[in-house]
Amino acid sequence: MKLFVAELRSLTPYAQGKYHEEPKLAQELHDAYKQRTALEQLHTAAGEVYIPPKAFHLCLSSTASYTGDQIPGKGKERYTKHYDRGVICSEPVMLGVKADTVRIERIFTELNPQRPGSRGWVYFPVIDQWAGELQIMAVDDIFTPAVIERHLRIGGLITGIGVWRPERKGSWGKFQVVSLQERPM
Repeated sequence: MKLFVAELRSLTPYAQGKYHEEPKLAQELHDAYKQRTALEQLHTAAGEVYIPPKAFHLCLSSTASYTGDQIPGKGKERYTKHYDRGVICSEPVMLGVKADTVRIERIFTELNPQRPGSRGWVYFPVIDQWAGELQIMAVDDIFTPAVIERHLRIGGLITGIGVWRPERKGSWGKFQVVSLQERPM
């Protein structure tokens, strides 16, 4: 098993859309409810916002699928299934941002990606800049620092993380790789 640590930095704002079950107040209109509960969409631990590790795992897997890179010495085999089953982004990326300081932005966008044409206003909690360390564990020897870094760099530009990311026809959630190192486990 290998451990890779990537230092990441945002290129564009990042927004989250975690599902929540905050109840509606009596007589509260839908728009007022969405605006009031926007911060409930943040992933937090002890009041600090974090990026879930699954966001980066999905970014890597989706990017590998898109690039279609073949594994050297393995014929036509590609990296995608190896990311799906053999890579773990183990820890959340803590942002050092308090939830109550995050701004809310109203965007006119798709309400349901499964039903094209259903557009409307949505409120998102937005973090304008962030930086943090991502830990990636790989069980397969096909993953080298160069392979992980390539997919992470491309993913940071064309796939992204969070809501309204490039993969979902948005412009937020882009990031860059400042450094990537393989560390002993």
